[in-house]
Amino acid sequence: MGRNVVVDMRIRVGASCAFLAVLGGTLSACSLGDDGAAPLPEGSAAADTAASAPAAVDPWTLPIEDRPELFNPCTEISLEDLAAAGLENPTPWPEADDSSEDPPFRQCGWKSANFTLSIGSLWTPMDQLSDGFSEEITSVSDIGSYVLGTLERPSRNRQMACGVAAETNRGLITLDAIRVTTESNAVRNDQDTCESVTDVFIALSASIPEPRS
Repeated sequence: MGRNVVVDMRIRVGASCAFLAVLGGTLSACSLGDDGAAPLPEGSAAADTAASAPAAVDPWTLPIEDRPELFNPCTEISLEDLAAAGLENPTPWPEADDSSEDPPFRQCGWKSANFTLSIGSLWTPMDQLSDGFSEEITSVSDIGSYVLGTLERPSRNRQMACGVAAETNRGLITLDAIRVTTESNAVRNDQDTCESVTDVFIALSASIPEPRS
């Protein structure tokens, strides 16, 4: 609502300036701002709204109890989302489900014809994720607006298993995938589960919280 008021006010001020120019009036009070739009009149409701807009706060800088609700993959990612992301016939994997309140942690899992996938969320910075975990961050890259870390276990081949993680405004989101192999779906040398799980993350990004501010 506030943004619409600001835009509407600038259009009206700009129109008034154009009208004065046609009449030969002065434009000293109608100079344009740096963005090419007429400045808002002092004391106007729109100007007050623009001036009082609070700066975005990085939730990671707040005490845990004051941060937004931790992302819950169990309720915020659907089977339809997973199927659209490339998992073939996904079904819940109850054995992978886990949660904690102190410290807060959420994890859910699914099985499919091509992958087993677990998605977790926690308030652990990505650069500290290797502390106490069996996975290591082997690379970091920009994927869209996210900074995505690749997680690998030294004991596992990336042809078979890999994970990714990204800090968001509702916690660190992790995706861990293990490739399903059968007699008709043998492991190939050109398979890269790290690339596959990155593709899944990209496909699920509409359901994943926004990147850390």
